[in-house]
Amino acid sequence: MSWTINQVDVGTFFTEVRRTLFGGTLTGEQVEGMENILGYRDQVWPAMPDEELCYLLATAKWETAHTMQPIKEYGSASYLQSKPYYPYYGRGLVQLTWLDNYNKYGFDPARPDDALAWPGALHVAFDGMIKGKFTGKKLSDYFRAGVRPTQSQMEEARRIINGTDKKVEIASLGFKFLDALNKARAAYVPPEVDDRPVEGSPELILPPPELPPDVPPEEMPTVDNVEPEVVMITDENFVDWLIYYMQTDENVQQAVRDIVDDGGRRRG
Repeated sequence: MSWTINQVDVGTFFTEVRRTLFGGTLTGEQVEGMENILGYRDQVWPAMPDEELCYLLATAKWETAHTMQPIKEYGSASYLQSKPYYPYYGRGLVQLTWLDNYNKYGFDPARPDDALAWPGALHVAFDGMIKGKFTGKKLSDYFRAGVRPTQSQMEEARRIINGTDKKVEIASLGFKFLDALNKARAAYVPPEVDDRPVEGSPELILPPPELPPDVPPEEMPTVDNVEPEVVMITDENFVDWLIYYMQTDENVQQAVRDIVDDGGRRRG
């Protein structure tokens, strides 16, 4: 599987956990397991706080015997067969047991080993611990985003999986994972975006702007080219048109004044 791990300097994270949690050496399978957990959180549960994630990592480390891979419950065949939940003994990252739990996560009862596969094992661990499906206790009962948990909170979170068994040891793992993740976030440098053209890449040539088609001057619309409206004056509309022009046309009005003035001079 391939995951995107956001805003974490992965090199710093693995350097820290190698030193503080794995005795100075990491196997490829351990790296793969932690990458899967970190990536699954970012892609499927992005709102999950780092404090909760680190306790899930600690639980996975303990329950998988530090392999960070989904495993079967350790024990001989006679030991496993003595369990009341056999053949649905512990499998996965958090050791899923009992037929009801296998059914809850959609595993075929005839194929319980499917709980050992990625990404199904991730789904069981995250969904069960976030929603409290194993014991009724969930991660948010003990952790708050951005608040470093107390020793008591880190220990009591063991009730999410298995009462208080090994709570001190797992709490210690949780704090170390949290410290490593905090350092990895502090060391993260966002990648620079280089928008310069790549050397040797073809130059982008844009087409010239589209111009309107050329129109001969004689075809350009002008006021002079507009045909005047022809009005027919008949005996029936002569008086109406005369009144209209006497009211609106200055030339007609002046002509009427001239006639009136001329008539007055003649009478005088």
